[in-house]
Amino acid sequence: MHWRTYNRLYEKAAAQEQATLRAFAGVAERLVAVSRRGRRASARR
Repeated sequence: MHWRTYNRLYEKAAAQEQATLRAFAGVAERLVAVSRRGRRASARR
């Protein structure tokens, strides 16, 4: 395989990974926010 083709594939994979990580971080943040809210609600009771 030509090194330029390999480089392009690597860049594409890296960009996809970055997007996946960003999406995962967003989901994790939402989960943390929800769990915090739940804890506050249970503490009120």
